[in-house]
Amino acid sequence: LSSEAYANAFVAEWQEKGVDFSGRVFGYGSPKMDAIQKLQHDEPTNTVLILNSLASYLCNPFAKIEQYKTVIIEQMTAGYTVIFRPHPLLRQTIKSMRPDTERKYIELIEWAKAIGCYVDETEYLEQALNEADILISDPSSVLEMWMSTGREYTVL
Repeated sequence: LSSEAYANAFVAEWQEKGVDFSGRVFGYGSPKMDAIQKLQHDEPTNTVLILNSLASYLCNPFAKIEQYKTVIIEQMTAGYTVIFRPHPLLRQTIKSMRPDTERKYIELIEWAKAIGCYVDETEYLEQALNEADILISDPSSVLEMWMSTGREYTVL
């Protein structure tokens, strides 16, 4: 599990049910949490990182696209450098579950790039996390971990 505390709680919970996982469940950590804890963010960069999640997009994709546009414009107008980082599985999820929204999603990405927003479609989240002063995100595991940094955040 993601921590020794979670592992101990898991074992204790199952012991109450008569199942003993002692010595078989371990807290090895979380790659995402490890990345958050290793952030070397010393100086403000005036950068906002905007993340999205699969569930939020799938629930109401067209409204979410408009919301991302609004937030990007608001942050750029306020003088921030904006990094928009779509969930790494979003494109494939759209193709398989909401192909009717693919064109609008592609237009969002092209629009964001055209107005000077950096669209981060790289493999690694760590660089964007390290660069950002503020996180604006749909509810996600990354948001939960970001909260441990003490940096500013907004939930979409």
